[in-house]
Amino acid sequence: MSKRFLSIFMVIGISLLVLGACSNSGEKGQETEENKAVATVNGEEIPRSEYESLLKDTEAMYAQQGIDVDSMTEEMKEEMSVQVVDQLVNTSLLLQTSQAEGIEVDEKSVDERMEQVKGQFEDEEKYQEALKESKLDEETLRKQVQEDLLITQYIDTKVGQIEVSESEVQTVYEQYKEMAESQKQEIGEFEEMKAALEQEAISAKKQEKTIEIIEKLREKNQIEVLI
Repeated sequence: MSKRFLSIFMVIGISLLVLGACSNSGEKGQETEENKAVATVNGEEIPRSEYESLLKDTEAMYAQQGIDVDSMTEEMKEEMSVQVVDQLVNTSLLLQTSQAEGIEVDEKSVDERMEQVKGQFEDEEKYQEALKESKLDEETLRKQVQEDLLITQYIDTKVGQIEVSESEVQTVYEQYKEMAESQKQEIGEFEEMKAALEQEAISAKKQEKTIEIIEKLREKNQIEVLI
């Protein structure tokens, strides 16, 4: 997947968990290196091609942050590899569970998200060029968008309404303030930033709850890592 598509997915909220599935596997029935499983989730295989695709996406994300993957130690590279497999396993778990629980996404929601993706490009030609560069077709992209929406809806259902206290928002502000001071920078007053800080506190709490959901699913389901 190109860096252009990677950055767009990040902007509109499509998780890197799902990006790992945006790749073309080898022919079915042939035991090639591409479609050898790197893990199984309840007997469902995750092919190496998906692992390689997500690994490249992760490396691209690091590069955008100014981190040179080639300069990483072997231990760091191994840790990144483990994280990639975990992301693929988590995606499979969440998708299987959302489907089993009857979560559905209507076509209108998928259409709207697809328009968000297309809207990030200057015109249709640029969009098609990006698809080609990423070795994707629109049908495959649409399928991944639908799956991401399924997972998001499942998580939202389980997490429910999240509220944060004044003190939790204040804590986020203090963290920003401390970071700014260490860099000899200034930030606005608490009241000026309160709305944005509240959203960040909510996002952090949602992430914590999502991790708890995934951990429970991993305990209850059959997972086998093969690399």
